[in-house]
Amino acid sequence: MTALDWTLVVLGAGAGTYLLRVAPFVWKHLRRLGQEYFHFLTYVSLAIAAGIVSRSIVYGGGGIAEAGDIGIKVLAVIAALGLLRLTKSLPLALFAGIGVAVLIKSLGL
Repeated sequence: MTALDWTLVVLGAGAGTYLLRVAPFVWKHLRRLGQEYFHFLTYVSLAIAAGIVSRSIVYGGGGIAEAGDIGIKVLAVIAALGLLRLTKSLPLALFAGIGVAVLIKSLGL
């Protein structure tokens, strides 16, 4: 995929999640249902991001990535999920996952 394709995917995913999150506030019928029915909306953006990221774990460049690179990516995801469980902070977990990947890659492990 080209950079334009990825940009369009990210914009489409962002618009879709934004519309799902805004719908209860702009449509009166949905607002009457209550917050407990819309708790699942917090996971929509995570599901879309996971779909985009899952492809990048296996592929690198134009084909399937090397086993070492896949391992680094898997360790970064595990670190991010672990920190998310501990801190409940998605931005912190994402940056920690990126940091783990960069650290492992720079150390040449």
